[in-house]
Parts: sequence; C-alpha cells; structure tokens
Amino acid sequence: RYRETRRRAVTLALPLSMRINDRGVMLCECDPSETSLASVLHAARSAAGLPPLGPALTHQRTLSRGVAPPDEEARRERLRQAYDDACRGVPDDALLRCVRESLPSLVQQWELRRALTAQLGLHALLSYTLQLKALQPGSVVFSRATGAVHLACAADLTAAGAAAEKPLPFRLTRNLQRLATPFGVDGAFSATFSAAAECFASPRKCPLELWLATLAQPEEDGATGAPLPFSPPWGAAPAEAASRMHALSPAELVKKMGKQADVHANLRALVAEATSEEALTRQPPAWQAWL
Repeated sequence: RYRETRRRAVTLALPLSMRINDRGVMLCECDPSETSLASVLHAARSAAGLPPLGPALTHQRTLSRGVAPPDEEARRERLRQAYDDACRGVPDDALLRCVRESLPSLVQQWELRRALTAQLGLHALLSYTLQLKALQPGSVVFSRATGAVHLACAADLTAAGAAAEKPLPFRLTRNLQRLATPFGVDGAFSATFSAAAECFASPRKCPLELWLATLAQPEEDGATGAPLPFSPPWGAAPAEAASRMHALSPAELVKKMGKQADVHANLRALVAEATSEEALTRQPPAWQAWL
C-alpha cells in the first residue's frame, strides 16, 4: 500500500492456520521447507552428538548452584554467569549453517539471507509496536524456500510467573545477528523496519487502530451466540500501537522535527536494547536468550 514497501516487496507471511483454543495455540499448514529457531538449535547439537536441551539445563544448573545470591549485584552476576554458560553450548552460526546447507548456490544463499533479514526487520517492528506475546524460539519459523518469517503460535508459552523483569522490544539474539551480518542491522533490517512503520503510520493506507479493534473482537458460539473466550496475541492497545508506529515513521519524524531529524535514532535505541547482554540475561529461561 505504500510505495517504499512495494519497492522493497515487503510482505507479511501468514500461513493457513486454525485456532484450537482461547490461548492462541493454532494448527498451521505444514511446509517441509520451514524450520523454527528452536529446531535449528536441536539439529545443530544433535549433529554434534550433544543433547538438544543441554544449554537450557546448563542455564538452570548454574542458576540453582549453591546458596541464593545475598544481594542484587550478586543476583545479576549469577544471571550473567548462567547466560554465558548457556551461550558456550550454542554455536552462533547454527541458523546460518542451516541456510547454507539448504541451498547449494551462493547466489541463492545470499538472496535468502537478504530476504530473511528484511523479514526480521518487519517482525521486529510488529513485535515492538503491538507487543506480540509469542517470541519463544519454537514459535519463530523461517521458510528456507521463500525467506518468509512467521509466528507459528500466538500464545506466550513461557511458564506462569516467569515473565522478564523488562521484556525486550523484539528478538535479535546471537544467531539472528549472525544471519544478518553481511547486510547489517543498518541495512535491509532497518530499511524494512522504517518503510513498514511509515506505511502503518498512515491511517489512510493502514487504519491500524481500526484493524486491531476489529481483530480483538471475540467470536460467537454458533449454538448459543455467546462470545467465546479469546485473548488477542498482542498486548498493546490500538491507540498505543498507532502511537508507537508514528514515533518510528521517518515521514512523521520529519514533519515533527524538520529535515535535520535523525529518523533512525529511535530504531538504533531499540536495537541497542534488544542486543544488550545485561537485558538478555534477565529474560525467562523459556525465552532462550542464548540463541
């Protein structure tokens, strides 16, 4: 709908799916070319003869070792140590090797990495502005045929009470950064992020508040007409999501601050927050920040 998103062929991948409960768990169309971030880790460790869940178990053992930390500084040091121990068991190029092994041609590999990087930028925007709930590794699915990225589950499956002290704006962990390396976060990732934000920030082209309000309406029981239990897979209110889109739209920033505005300053701050090791160490174990 917006010239820049058309030029960059930005498309949000939505596989055929059917919701099977009120928590957002869905049945999705099977595509043999797709793999999740969690599956990539399991395959890499299994190929090396290592237990797939080893890093998660190592993380838990480090956290539970010895006596409880006596103060906040000691607790942070324990979290950092657990994160570092888990990272040592996870290669940061597991996803990159998965892409390389799936395509024999270097040209095809390059194009797939470029497409995946752009898709990561689009999902980063939606994760932050809509506050998407499902960002655990098993839900982040990549297509090795098209480069599309989608969420296979709309529910937050982390354990109750295990919420992060401060949730990250989006997932940009080690394997995802390594995948985007030749293009850089300042390349296809940022360009897609900004182009999509500008499109969503235009009510005439994308009435985001209206869409979210409509999609959040519960379905009705066919027999009784009563509304069925439903929790939308995002946490942001429609007005809040629209406000965040406006704050990230280059066109809106130029209107507000003039042509000298640094239109990517907010994005750089979000990337710094998403890649901060201190913030990553405080994520719940099920989020698997070491990936």
